Amino acid sequence: MNKKVIFGIVALAIVVLTSSIWFVQYREKLPTPPTELIYPEDWEKFVEDGPFPDKDVKKVITLKKTIHAEGAIFEVAIELKIISTKFTDLKDIKEELRNELNRSGLPILNESTILVNNREGYDLLAGTSDWKCRQVVFLANGMAYMFKYSSQEIFYLTYEEVFDNFINSSVVNEI
Repeated sequence: MNKKVIFGIVALAIVVLTSSIWFVQYREKLPTPPTELIYPEDWEKFVEDGPFPDKDVKKVITLKKTIHAEGAIFEVAIELKIISTKFTDLKDIKEELRNELNRSGLPILNESTILVNNREGYDLLAGTSDWKCRQVVFLANGMAYMFKYSSQEIFYLTYEEVFDNFINSSVVNEI
């Protein structure tokens, strides 16, 4: 074999090995690509980056739909609030949300675990016969990602799929 060919193969092997070691060592530090959340076209979208009165809140994305029905105006709202948190376990978040609901007097209708993009979250539905509020919370990298959906009972089921699509389109640790 020609010395130039052998030298080329060795050089290529060194480059591949060095690149592999660098990638394994630094992949956690690489920036994550922006996440493409799915926003429904006929909803208003508001993105707030602060500053907020609560310094732990880092970003709020709100989707709103105004509905004119039966001579009245109704509003359906979906919100994603990204909050710096001390919590590292979903059990702590569950307890905090339960306490908030107990203070408000709003009864809990359903609680469950949810799995989105291989990340476990807490799913809580509260409400009355006239109004529903669903909150889904994920923890990642010292942040709580709190999705909230609230509407009058008559619209809740109609737009719950929009809420689910909004949650499912997010990759929590890349937002």
